[in-house]
Amino acid sequence: LPDLLPGLILLQDGQHTRMLQPLFIELCLTVPARLTTLLQYLHLLTRPVIAALKSTNAELVTLGLRTLEFWVDNLNPEYLYPVLEPVVPELLPTICSHLRPPPYPHGPAALRVLGKMGGRNRLFLYKPMTLEYRDLTEPAPRVLLTLDPALMVVLPLDKPIH
Repeated sequence: LPDLLPGLILLQDGQHTRMLQPLFIELCLTVPARLTTLLQYLHLLTRPVIAALKSTNAELVTLGLRTLEFWVDNLNPEYLYPVLEPVVPELLPTICSHLRPPPYPHGPAALRVLGKMGGRNRLFLYKPMTLEYRDLTEPAPRVLLTLDPALMVVLPLDKPIH
């Protein structure tokens, strides 16, 4: 294990074809070892977790979220957060990028991980996230009131929403 993980991480970061990089990320995150054995290598595994979360491969994203959730569930926050602190400026926006409504498959898992971090995740938000602004291209929501069959009133809700 002392030689395996650093070697896999070097291979993952190397200049290999794009087809092999997901394989090395998956191998890093599925090393068959107990969590107590992996504790001393946890700082090395943060980069493969981030790479998995940034991947376009749905299985790798799921693996990254499951790995991170496993760490949050089973490790003491006083141990875990100092290990995560160097990568948090990259980790949190990456997790937040998966906060999307259904049918997106990773939204609930990303929300669950952030929820399990329990507010401590906000301690690491050093700079505001850049959000994309889009004008409404669809008609604004409105309420249709029917006072009697001959009288209907339409109330637009675009101004109260803004």
